[in-house]
Amino acid sequence: MSVGYVLSIMVGLLPEAGVLLAGSILVARTRGRLGRRSTTLAQLGLGALAAGLVLSFLWSLLIPTLVGGAAVSASVWQLLNLLVGLIRTVFSAGGIALLLGALLTRSPDGRGLADRAPGGFLGTPQEPVR
Repeated sequence: MSVGYVLSIMVGLLPEAGVLLAGSILVARTRGRLGRRSTTLAQLGLGALAAGLVLSFLWSLLIPTLVGGAAVSASVWQLLNLLVGLIRTVFSAGGIALLLGALLTRSPDGRGLADRAPGGFLGTPQEPVR
């Protein structure tokens, strides 16, 4: 495996990595306004997307080894490719769903909807009943 191949994979994944880094910085800087639940959901979503990105990078590194060395048959290759694709899909869909959840649980005053619900969320302070 050449350095050029690894660099080409990294360049291809660089935009997604940049967006994830920017998102992580934004979530960290706006933690106070987002509220605890929204911040946690956003961090989990970004983490899931980052895990999918790492999986994609590692899979791309393994492809020449699996195909070039004839280490696996065509049917095993198809099965492995299907499994990695399904796992990446779960990471991507889950990450986006968690980010949407973070957006939807945020309220204008910085507290999530669950923080304002009767009974609160995990022991958070409750609004007085009017």
